[in-house]
Amino acid sequence: MVASKRFSPDLAPEDFKEAQQIKELIEETFLLAGSFDIGYYLPFLKWIDLHGIVFAMKNLHKKRELFMKKLLHDHREKRGLRAPDLIDVLISATDNLEIQSDNNDDVVKATALSMINAGTETSAVTIEWALSALMNHPDILWKAHQELDTHVGQDRLMDESDIPNLKYLQAIVKETLRLYPAGPLLLPHESTKACTVGGFLVPAGTQLLVNVWAIQRDAALWERPTEFDPDRFLNSGKEINVKGHDFELIPFGSGRRICPGMSLALIVVTYTLGRLLQSFEWFAPVGTVIDMTEGLGLSMPKLIPLEAIIKPRLPLHLY
Repeated sequence: MVASKRFSPDLAPEDFKEAQQIKELIEETFLLAGSFDIGYYLPFLKWIDLHGIVFAMKNLHKKRELFMKKLLHDHREKRGLRAPDLIDVLISATDNLEIQSDNNDDVVKATALSMINAGTETSAVTIEWALSALMNHPDILWKAHQELDTHVGQDRLMDESDIPNLKYLQAIVKETLRLYPAGPLLLPHESTKACTVGGFLVPAGTQLLVNVWAIQRDAALWERPTEFDPDRFLNSGKEINVKGHDFELIPFGSGRRICPGMSLALIVVTYTLGRLLQSFEWFAPVGTVIDMTEGLGLSMPKLIPLEAIIKPRLPLHLY
């Protein structure tokens, strides 16, 4: 969507290599962004780069710069030859001075890369958590299949327009975002002026990290807080959404700093998960248990990637 690129096994070798490269860059970005660097806590050790984080980040920056530079060059060469994408729009906006900057290319590259990073790893990790949780709860997976068969059927593929009718699927996505938020500490916030919160003085310029992971597992707010139970959103008698209005469930944040990609993320995750569930039966390999341990990284990926056996459940002509 950002750069008119697709990632599938049937791509030409050059295009597949490019797709694989951006996937690796995104994974490395989130791993380093969530890494611990002792130099930030003990500044006198910063020059040593004890964990090699700074060195790795500089190398990553060089690789990302080369990738985005080539992407931008290709877009400038092909302008007007195909439908415009986000990068084309950004190029036009900077060329026409709608966006003013000392370096137009840097603005385009930084904005496009931010969109790619924020919109890929987070959605992929959320879908992986959802599938893992469902495979550990066959009864919930069965209910999801029943809903899809009832409202969509098995003679066609689920479409985006089906989402409003799939209440249980939406509840599964909510419960996944509650237990496994892709931004467990949200993005850093900073107070613009001094204020008092709960009797404590918060000076201007104070950085705030919101521990959404803890809020959404708080026993004072949720019954059975660590249990995966989508029905809690259907049987509670209270409509709880994830759009920043109910503070016990704020995986995208709230207020003016709420995630700008929230609406797209909810559609992409719900639609993709729905298609995966409609199209396949999901099984854990014989003799294995789906491990739900959290790994390192800004988006809280699984420590052990999901491995599953899938079996088609629709007529073959739909694949």
